[in-house]
Amino acid sequence: MGIPRATQLRVLSIIDELKAAERRAVDLLIAKPEDIPHLTIGEYARRAGCSEATVVRLSKHLGYEGYPQLKQAFSEESDTDGVGDFASIDRDDDSSAVIRKVTESAISGLRDTLEVIDIGQFDRAVDAIVAADKLVFCGLGDGYPVAIEACQRFDRVGQPAWAPIDADQQLILATHLGSGNVLVAISHSGRSTTILDAMDAARRSGAAIVAITNYPGSPIGKNADMVLQTAVFTTDWSGEIVSKRIAQLAVVESLFARFMIRRGSETVDALRDINSIVRIHKRYP
Repeated sequence: MGIPRATQLRVLSIIDELKAAERRAVDLLIAKPEDIPHLTIGEYARRAGCSEATVVRLSKHLGYEGYPQLKQAFSEESDTDGVGDFASIDRDDDSSAVIRKVTESAISGLRDTLEVIDIGQFDRAVDAIVAADKLVFCGLGDGYPVAIEACQRFDRVGQPAWAPIDADQQLILATHLGSGNVLVAISHSGRSTTILDAMDAARRSGAAIVAITNYPGSPIGKNADMVLQTAVFTTDWSGEIVSKRIAQLAVVESLFARFMIRRGSETVDALRDINSIVRIHKRYP
C-alpha cells in the first residue's frame, strides 16, 4: 500500500513551504505509508517528533478535514502510481521515445491537475470574471503565451482584456483596474516578482486576484484571492517542460467555457460572429 495519488500531488505542491515540524510529519507519511491506517494521532505525532496539532494541520494542508480522514484515505485501495514516474529525456532516446515521453508528461500534468484543482475556488474565479468589466492577464517568460491566449479568448467576445508583456505596462494596467475587475496571475513557480508587483498594484486598486500556479503556498498563491492549482511536477534536461503550460491552458480554457455558459446566448452569438469575420484570413489565394 502506498500514498494515494491525490495526496502525493498535494505533498509535492506544499513540501517546500512546510515548517520543520510539518516536514517531519510529512517525512513519516512518505517513508511509512503502510503504517498510517494503524496509527492513532498520538502515535503518529510521537513517531514523527511533532505535536498532534501539527498532524491535524498537515492533514488539512493535504485536503482532508482532519487526521481520521487522512487515515481513511490511506486504508482504501487507490491509484498509487508515482507522480510523473516516466523517465526523463536523455541523449540516447530516439525520436519515438522523445515523443512518447513528452506526450506522457502532458497527459500526466492534465490528469493530475484535474485531481487537485479546487472547484469551489474555480467557481469563485468564474463569478469574479463574469462580473468584471476589465481583465488583465499577467504571465512572465514562457508563461506569457498562456496570458496572451487567455486575453485573445475574451477579446473575441468583446470582454475588455489585456495581456501586457512589459513589466511596467503590467503595473500600469493593474493600477487602473479598479474595484470589481480581475487580474489573473499565471506563474508555475508562484515566485515571479514582477507578477507579484502587479498583484500588489491590482489589490490596491480594489481588483480581485486569481492565481494559476503549481504551488498554492508560494508568494503568488498566498497573495491571491482565488488559487487555481495545476499539478505538473516532472522535469527534463532543460528544467522546463511544455506540460506545465498545457495544464495552465486547460485551466484558462475551462474558465472561458464557464464564462460563456454564464453569459448566455448573446455571448455565444458574439463569438460565432467574430469567428465568421476572422475566416477572411483563412481564404485560399
